[in-house]
Amino acid sequence: MSFIQKMKSRKNQLIALLILHAILLIWSYGYVVAHQGYDGISLLAIAVLAAATLYSFIKLLTYYWDKY
Repeated sequence: MSFIQKMKSRKNQLIALLILHAILLIWSYGYVVAHQGYDGISLLAIAVLAAATLYSFIKLLTYYWDKY
């Protein structure tokens, strides 16, 4: 059983997922910034993908936060 499945409250699960998601975004941005070989188009594509991921996660979070 995973750490998130052991949590009883749905809000606690969502908070844990939000923290993990933020860590993943920071890690991916750090990886991109650390490698200077990327051109502007690659950085723009990664930024758009990260923004879309963050937007969808926030919509999901607000939906379940109101529900539970």
